[in-house]
Amino acid sequence: MKEKKQRLSVAARLSNATQIPIDMATGCPYVKMCFNREIIVEDAGNLIQYNDESVKVKQRNNTVSVCGRGLKLSFLSNGDLRVTGFVKSVSFE
Repeated sequence: MKEKKQRLSVAARLSNATQIPIDMATGCPYVKMCFNREIIVEDAGNLIQYNDESVKVKQRNNTVSVCGRGLKLSFLSNGDLRVTGFVKSVSFE
């Protein structure tokens, strides 16, 4: 636990020094949800699974899973991903 606090404080100092948001400095996924109709995942890596009920994307240390119905990839470029449809859940593994 102490090591985690120390690591976060180092990340916070790095974030302040470089003016980079702390979530980007620590590798945390940035996910924006617009109601239950659209999900935007920035810094997305490899697309693992895609069908009309499930989308899985591998990021640095995480996998972002979107479940719903009628899901479509409306944008996938330069590490950004936009999924539209009826979103039931979003999880991080």
